[in-house]
Amino acid sequence: MFRIEKIYLCKRFIDDLCKLTLQNTNKILRTQSIVTMSQAANSTIILGGGFTGLFTALHLSHQKYSESITLIDRNDRFSFNPMMYEYLSGEMSDEQVYPRYLDLLEGSGIRFVQDSVVSVNLPNHFLKLASGLNYGYENLVLALGSVGSFFGIKGAKEHAFLFRTGE
Repeated sequence: MFRIEKIYLCKRFIDDLCKLTLQNTNKILRTQSIVTMSQAANSTIILGGGFTGLFTALHLSHQKYSESITLIDRNDRFSFNPMMYEYLSGEMSDEQVYPRYLDLLEGSGIRFVQDSVVSVNLPNHFLKLASGLNYGYENLVLALGSVGSFFGIKGAKEHAFLFRTGE
């Protein structure tokens, strides 16, 4: 029963967060996209597969977005950080807290690429990945995440753990 409640809470949290994120998706695209109507490539590239990147991609897909959507992240799994404590304490499995992007995006029409960005050429709508792959885009969404902070507390960096990964 406890595990079912945790999964329900996890799903409910994702649903609520998705609603909040989706309300702001048009704002995100307006403020973080580079759009050129004359661009031949009809694609949207989303850099970063955290909450903002993943939910932006899923929202566009659910809205029957007419352009191709590619989500690029250096990891092969989404990290559901709000459940990190339960994962680290053994209450939840890695599949529940770290689902694979390929599983999350199955049937959505969103292409997932596991890679790291080396450079972005904004004027020419072009990006280069560490693997050597190059992508042109019409819209670019930057959703590259955040950096943990210890707020200047002495010793915290050396003795505290950031719940960012399950390692």
